Amino acid sequence: MEASLSPQGVTLTERAPGEGRWEADLLIMATHAEDALPLLTFGDGLSDTHRELQHILGKVRYTRSFSVCHTAAARLPSNRNLWRTYNIEVRNPEDTFFPYRIDYVANRHQNDAENPAYNQAGLPQYFVSLVDDLNRIPRREMLERRPSPLGGPAALAAAAPGEAGYRDRLPSLDSALEAKAWTLFKHNVLDADCLEAQAEIARYNQTTARRRFEGRQDVCPLLFAGGWTRGAGLQEQCLEQSAQVVELLLGKVERRADPLRLVPTGSQARQRHQQARGFAS
Repeated sequence: MEASLSPQGVTLTERAPGEGRWEADLLIMATHAEDALPLLTFGDGLSDTHRELQHILGKVRYTRSFSVCHTAAARLPSNRNLWRTYNIEVRNPEDTFFPYRIDYVANRHQNDAENPAYNQAGLPQYFVSLVDDLNRIPRREMLERRPSPLGGPAALAAAAPGEAGYRDRLPSLDSALEAKAWTLFKHNVLDADCLEAQAEIARYNQTTARRRFEGRQDVCPLLFAGGWTRGAGLQEQCLEQSAQVVELLLGKVERRADPLRLVPTGSQARQRHQQARGFAS
């Protein structure tokens, strides 16, 4: 899909020949930051906006990690009383260059509350781990991949971001690893540049919405949402960001004193959560 932008609106075109063409008043981009601009064409009168967005979105770096389904209980403490649904390794503050690691206990995460006897039936313990290298999980303890009509790891490899934020391909995978149950994730790096980009895109969204409601004729019909635009991109933060974009579209433009304050607190957070639930329904 490609989008051509002009002050008069948006033209959406599918890349596949003859697949379709649509006109719209406004476009909301919820892609990764580095994927957004290649999909957009900025028409006459929008060159300044194009340069502004290149500057903002260019600050967001990406890295990759893998999610693996397995039975390698040795990744967690031998004392199972210490296990939780989500298990994050705590390191010393100086160990900042070690990769982020989290292990989910699937038996806890997806248990059946209506059948407690089933949960205690001595089933194997299953885990889902987020790792930076597939070799961190013994292959003999990885689950097998079920065939999918969407294709396996080969299709994922083409979309893998490199450490520098650019696309690259994964190393060739042997047939044994191709058949295992894993997938690839792409994450924005939550560093100072990313926080700055989040503050700037929030100001861009607010300014763009305000100018549209003022009837300005030179406004780019483009707003941004998605995980990179707010905090760490958690589900709750994505929901809150989408609710804020809806508020902007409804004309409820607010000017925050601190644009880096990413999560409201107290009654404001509860109110926004209720509003977001209403928009989602």
